[in-house]
This record gives sequence, structure tokens and C-alpha cells, in this order.
Amino acid sequence: MQLNHSSPTPLYYQLRQMIRNNIVDGVWQDGMMLPSETQLATELKLSRQTVKQAYDGLVQEGLVSRKRGKGTYVTYRQAEFNIMQEPNFYQQMDDERAVQLAKTIEKGFVKADAHVAKRLRLQVGDDVACIKRVRYINDLASIIQTVYIKKEYMGELLDIDSSAISWHKYVEDYNHIYLNLFEMIINAIDLDPYECDLLEVGHSTPGFRFMTTYWHDDDPIVYNDRVFRGDAVHLALRFSYDRENNTTKYNEFGILRQTDED
Repeated sequence: MQLNHSSPTPLYYQLRQMIRNNIVDGVWQDGMMLPSETQLATELKLSRQTVKQAYDGLVQEGLVSRKRGKGTYVTYRQAEFNIMQEPNFYQQMDDERAVQLAKTIEKGFVKADAHVAKRLRLQVGDDVACIKRVRYINDLASIIQTVYIKKEYMGELLDIDSSAISWHKYVEDYNHIYLNLFEMIINAIDLDPYECDLLEVGHSTPGFRFMTTYWHDDDPIVYNDRVFRGDAVHLALRFSYDRENNTTKYNEFGILRQTDED
């Protein structure tokens, strides 16, 4: 690692970025022990405080963790989610042959509040099926998922082991339809204590909230509210750009601004 001592960018920040890149690129993999603060400071001719500041930032990001008396270890196991290629995250993980498990927290009929009713074109107070579960990707608690499904489409979903199936595939197969239109809003969030507890995170960490409505033609059928751990999943977008016509491969991609009612 080569640091630029003449750069206006602080040395601790340069070091943290270089270590982060090594971790994200797989050069330093999950479980690997990092050099001690003293060792790295000596090798790079830095103060130990500079190295500690870089390591502190990596710990806060959830990329590394300290074990008392043992050292600092990489704890990075992220899955990539291409939000434009495949709206079903679990199908993407199946394609990557990731080990997937789920724990159901609650399920049953609930009364649609204004937020859910608006997205599913229901009346406030209408019955809607609700399933809440925590998804594990390669043994890492990664996503809190709360799914609302119009009752006429939910079939026997509440009567079977919903932790072991893809609700997306179930709704399509049971109703002989395809969910072919998706509206997605993504918000950056800080996980609150309840979310940290469900996701087995011992410290406050950033995350993403995905609010997605799944349609079949003109009928909104499912509203899926997901909270992703920011240190477990990163978002990806791959597209081609036609400079001559100033267009991308995808028809739409941008920011959907929420109204005050949302």
C-alpha cells in the first residue's frame, strides 16, 4: 500500500480506503487477520493513532471486527443485488448458489394502513395477508422482509411453512400469472435497535430500505418492504449507454420523490 503524504486527503482516510478496497475486491477475505496497528504503523511509517483511526472506521462500517487479545479480522461477506436485472433477490442468490434460509417472525391477516392501502389500491382497514421474516444468506442474517399480499391472491400461503419458499414464485404459480411490473423506492437508513436485534448486529450500522410494489399488468398484488443490512448487501446497476442518442439500455432509472402522504 502506497500512501500519498503530499495529498490533502488525510492519511488515515487513504489507508482506510486502501484496506476497504482490498476487502471488497476479495484480496483480504472473510476471517483473515489484519496486521496489528503497531505492525502496520511501522511498515507504513505512520503513527499508531493514524492506523487506529483507519481501523476504527472499518469497524464502524462492519468490514472488520476486533477480538480482544487476538487481533482485527475481516468480517465482510456481501452479496450483490442487481436491482435492474432481477427484482427477485432470492432468485439472484439461487443463481449464485448461495445458501439461503429464513426465520418467520409473524404471519396472518392484518388491516391495511394508509401506506399499504395506497400501494395495493385498497381501502384503509381492508384485510391483507402479511408475512414477516428474516432472511439468511450464507448463514448471515441479511434482510428483514415484510410482505403484504392481496388476500384473493395469497392462496394457502399462510397455512404452509412460509420460511422455506419464495413467496414471489408461489404467487405466480398459484395464480398462473407473472409479476411483470415493479415500482421500487430505496431509502438509506440507520438500523434501529429492533432491526439490529433481528439481524444479529451488535452495533448501529447503515442499511437500505426497499419498498417495492409488484404488479401483474394493471393490478398491484404484493407490497414488499425490505430492510437490508448495509454491510451484508451492496447494490449494483449494469447498463449500456448510447452517447449518440443520449439513452441507456433501460427505459427508466432515477429518483422517485415521495409525497408528504408517504
